[in-house]
Amino acid sequence: MKDYKIYPKQFINDKIPIEKNRCFMLMPFSPEFDYIYGTIKKDLNENGLICNRADEIAGSKPILNKILTEILKSRYIIADLTDYNPNVFYELGIAHSFKDAQNILMIKQKASKIPFDLTHLTYIEYDPSNLRFLTATIRNFIHENQYLSDFHEALNLCGITNLICESREKFIDYIQEYFGSNISIITNILNKSSDKYTEKELVEFFKDYEALIIHALNDNKTELFSGLLNVYYNLLVNCNDLKISEMFVRNFMEILFINYSNIDDEILTWKTDLMLLLAKHRKLLKISIPWIIDYFSRSKASSVDLNRYKLESFLMTTEYEDINQIIINSLFNPNCHIREHMADIIGEKKLYEGRQSLLKQLDIEQNYFTVASIIEALGKIGDFNDITFINQWIDSHIEKVIQDHQYFLFKHIYKALGHLDNTPDQKYVLSFKEKYIVYMDSYILK
Repeated sequence: MKDYKIYPKQFINDKIPIEKNRCFMLMPFSPEFDYIYGTIKKDLNENGLICNRADEIAGSKPILNKILTEILKSRYIIADLTDYNPNVFYELGIAHSFKDAQNILMIKQKASKIPFDLTHLTYIEYDPSNLRFLTATIRNFIHENQYLSDFHEALNLCGITNLICESREKFIDYIQEYFGSNISIITNILNKSSDKYTEKELVEFFKDYEALIIHALNDNKTELFSGLLNVYYNLLVNCNDLKISEMFVRNFMEILFINYSNIDDEILTWKTDLMLLLAKHRKLLKISIPWIIDYFSRSKASSVDLNRYKLESFLMTTEYEDINQIIINSLFNPNCHIREHMADIIGEKKLYEGRQSLLKQLDIEQNYFTVASIIEALGKIGDFNDITFINQWIDSHIEKVIQDHQYFLFKHIYKALGHLDNTPDQKYVLSFKEKYIVYMDSYILK
């Protein structure tokens, strides 16, 4: 048992790739079924599919291990329930635990009964004397489910299967009902194969998807709506045609929800999520990054702002030099809230390359809150020489600070000097404390 996996639970964390053209047959072993299986296998092979049965799998591992592995790596499972074979039912149960329902086909001979517990499931009856009908039925089953299976796989590869909604099957049924066989367009765009379509076809598709979003919004299909949006975000990110992506990104941000002012907070969250995904994939940065930076033009609210948190987390963790440079350049933004927040981020990230910009802005900054953020950022970056520049600012502005009762600044200066002052007795920190102790908050001296 330690050497071989023979229980389904042991395979839960295995990442066995599914082969799109692979079919695994669950059926009894006997001369009669050998003939039926041979006919099915020949037909599927002729149509570009690989078909195997348990007795064909080579190797020294226990048969159950080989069966479990074959079930996991095959896209399609065909189970012949004729004669109530216990092995078939056991393997079918495993297949139902691991596979998408639409990729499992149950068949049985007309003379055979089916257990009561399975009567509510779809199955195909066949006559062993007319296997042409059976092979045609199996071929049709695979053809009809191919596009849907590809869609399932595309969702998995994009990492959005768990984001679509609680009821994945209900969501996919909704998409399939709306797009029909055109669901393959979604699959191909998600797989970055949009170049299979003309510009006109892509534009028409994205317009259709926009209509679906609005339809779901108007019908209050809340359990499906987040899934529709998450798929749409990934479509815009993965579309190879940048012109079309940009067109529909701008439409989403500026026009699509223009008549829904009563849900501004929700719309802002949707826009935030799209901009973040674009930025993380470095797609349309000329749109996404300025929008993200501009979000911080809003003053910090007393309530929790999850959008701000998500955007801040992205800016804090990104390692791309061009985005870091945009953060630094934003120190010169006309909006004081943006300058303040970008200084905070530069400090937390210890972006030494932003030091000169911090010093330049400190020299001209008029907003006290931004000054506090700049000085703290300089402290966190940790260049000892900046003590001189901070003291110069103090000498030039201290009278106005005291006159305006902006005493909060003293605690930020004190903290920055604490980071920068590496002299044995911290003479700069002590000097500052002696001069301005009367203005400093008591907790600073704890």
